[in-house]
Amino acid sequence: MSKIIDDEALYANMPHAERLMLNQIPSENELDHQFSRRFKRKMKVLLKYERRTPTMRKFMRQMKTAAAMLLIVLTLNFGTVMSVEAYRIRFFEFVVDIWEEFTSIVTQSDHNADKDTLIPVSPSYVPEGYSVLEEIQEKYENIIIYTNKNGTEIYYSQELLTQGEVILDSENTEIEKVLIDSQEIYLISDKGVTQLYWHDNNSSYSLIGRLAETELIKMAESIIK
Repeated sequence: MSKIIDDEALYANMPHAERLMLNQIPSENELDHQFSRRFKRKMKVLLKYERRTPTMRKFMRQMKTAAAMLLIVLTLNFGTVMSVEAYRIRFFEFVVDIWEEFTSIVTQSDHNADKDTLIPVSPSYVPEGYSVLEEIQEKYENIIIYTNKNGTEIYYSQELLTQGEVILDSENTEIEKVLIDSQEIYLISDKGVTQLYWHDNNSSYSLIGRLAETELIKMAESIIK
């Protein structure tokens, strides 16, 4: 006799299924994966940035937004867990998939396959009252955090364009496209936080801050031109 599986049966058995799945996850002592120094540096910068900014602390406490912001700021790519050989793919794509709550931007390129070194570019325009709080320049990344006397911060990131994915939190908001000298920029503005994302043949860029869109766009213009 077959047993009918309805919602009540699913809810009743889900805790048991969850325990079975959790029991299959290896303990921390059994995990032998070592994260790269680059990944650890990014996490360190992200945590310091989040601790300093009250608005971001509130922003990060929201579960979905927290996950999205981690991916946004880190701009996670396969380089965090794979060797340089993983960068040597044979084509370039820039694909944007818009979901109900998140937007995924996927980049794939072999343009930097034989370079593997970032040429750092920094904004020549910085909004009045802001100065550099922290700057990190590495082989694959260029990160600058600006701040003003009120503690409001602007996060700028430039990374070597290889292969990766950026997840943007686009729930209840629209992504605009802004053109600067034929360069297409993705703009998200929600609850006072403005985010800009774009790429060229060498790097991917992001600017995030709680200030007027026009100011972040001016910063982007100073990078592109």
